[in-house]
Amino acid sequence: MKPTSIQLRMAQAVEEHLKPGFTAMVFTAGHHFSLTNAKVEGGVLGALILGVDTGGHLVEIDVTQILAVRLDSRAQGAFTP
Repeated sequence: MKPTSIQLRMAQAVEEHLKPGFTAMVFTAGHHFSLTNAKVEGGVLGALILGVDTGGHLVEIDVTQILAVRLDSRAQGAFTP
């Protein structure tokens, strides 16, 4: 299945947001992931977020499964719109 343009934009926003001191929450139907590092691989025909969660585990998220993202600053714990 192809990711929607909104899903691709959410994945790209996660990648662009993650700098030292920042986290991003990625929500899918059955899980949520708190990432400290991420890279989007692929494109319009299929894409993955390859990243590291706050526990240091490598994660792979199919962009077509993304329902929502939340971009945070760990240092302040503040929501970044």
